[in-house]
Amino acid sequence: VAFVGLVAKFKNKSKLILDIRDLWPESLKGVKVFHHPIIVESFRILEKLLYKKADHIVINSEGFLHYLNEHSPLVKEKVTFIPNSAREKELLISSNDAKTALKIIYVGNIGLAQNVHIIRNLAEKLHEHQIEFLIVGYGVEKKELLNYIREKNLMNVKIVNPMTRKECLELMSGCDIGIVTLKDSTVFETVLPGRIIDYITCGIPIVGSIAGYSKTIIEQEGVGLVTSNSSSEEMLANIMKIYNDPGLLKKMQKNCHKLIRENFMWETNIEKLINVIEDTR
Repeated sequence: VAFVGLVAKFKNKSKLILDIRDLWPESLKGVKVFHHPIIVESFRILEKLLYKKADHIVINSEGFLHYLNEHSPLVKEKVTFIPNSAREKELLISSNDAKTALKIIYVGNIGLAQNVHIIRNLAEKLHEHQIEFLIVGYGVEKKELLNYIREKNLMNVKIVNPMTRKECLELMSGCDIGIVTLKDSTVFETVLPGRIIDYITCGIPIVGSIAGYSKTIIEQEGVGLVTSNSSSEEMLANIMKIYNDPGLLKKMQKNCHKLIRENFMWETNIEKLINVIEDTR
């Protein structure tokens, strides 16, 4: 898609704003299933050309800045951070105060980057503790995960088909804790997955197995607990720590609402995008 934009820039003598949501070809290396040196190097040449020729670059994670500076030092003056955001009408007050049963949710891609192995292990441990676990997602690893749940007869784990954003936010708002996982790879330390913003939008704390920028945000803002060692045992311990401490749960919910309003409101962040477009003309 970006290459098409580059062609259009020269063909139409227009400006090019490059929107980066994942680092390529680094993500190919991160999932550890594709290593063809000629193709990867071709992508890397195209990547540098795009950074150089783009009139402006928009990133949705500040974790990308170091990578950009390292690989294209001259581009830092034309980079703007605009994160995934929530609309005012999407802010929902979590409705889990009156519930006695713990409900955990995982939303989003079930793919090569998401460390399905730890999701499977966590599902089994949640089943042993009779904790309900909802999985709303799609992706190349979904079938394998579904087969594993059926083989292990994990009755408390429910896989829900993808739904509208509104329906998904409503479902999340009725849960207690949101799960986020990523494979252990340097490239994934730079990202800020959209599901993190969605969990915060719904006011539910996060338990994750991630590292880097996302881990820093979650811990600094007090909206969850994170392990970076791919341990489902530690994730379960963090889930129970939050749930068994009503004061901590309330504090994290409050921090979620504060963080989303201060940093991740689309009505505010769209102004940054408008300014980028206007200034790049």
